[in-house]
Amino acid sequence: MTASPQTPIPQGKYISAVRYENLIWTFGMTPRDNGILIKAGKLSNSDTLADYQHAVRQAAQNTFNAALNTLADGQIIARLITFTVYVNAEAEIKDRFFYVNEDYKGRKRQFFENYGD
Repeated sequence: MTASPQTPIPQGKYISAVRYENLIWTFGMTPRDNGILIKAGKLSNSDTLADYQHAVRQAAQNTFNAALNTLADGQIIARLITFTVYVNAEAEIKDRFFYVNEDYKGRKRQFFENYGD
């Protein structure tokens, strides 16, 4: 790894990532760019994927950046075991995870092309 990506700044009393041996956990990622929240509020029935795509990408990138910053030089992330996302959405939205899932598939592929094995 040539340059460390920017680690997201926790918005509470926690750290953004912790590593224990060969496992990394990340915590509390929000769609912040340089500490500025880029999307707030609840996902509603009138929203489209395009309305939230940038925010989803930013939160995913923050997660990956936090994980990457736990690695020593030359180390890689070989496998992503789990990726849990919480979406602030109106209760009646049935497809809320579609927003994350559709973007995450491409984001994961891009991440491993750049940083993984």
